[in-house]
Amino acid sequence: MKKFLLFAILMACGFALFAEEFKYPYTPGERDPFTPLVNDRGDVVIHEDTGINDIVLQGIMYSPDSSTVVINNEIYRVGDFIGKHKLKKIEPNGVFIVSGGQEYFIKWEGQ
Repeated sequence: MKKFLLFAILMACGFALFAEEFKYPYTPGERDPFTPLVNDRGDVVIHEDTGINDIVLQGIMYSPDSSTVVINNEIYRVGDFIGKHKLKKIEPNGVFIVSGGQEYFIKWEGQ
């Protein structure tokens, strides 16, 4: 039993001496693997990369206190991200979105 214990300790030390540090393959600009995929409300915050021209405003539920919009079949509130684009403001006739430091207005074309 003592020989087995000594053998196990030597093997563990040997692995520790020759083990290499694992470096996570991460390229800047990609999604950070340590960033949560959902926020505190349970909303998914990471989506596929969506270009500003891919954003389709499908509906607006406007209220001065709490507005929501439907964009690309998802429900968003002010402050939410649509891919890399931040929903800045909701108006009765459209939304303001910030992307790459520029602000865009997407007009509601519905009925």
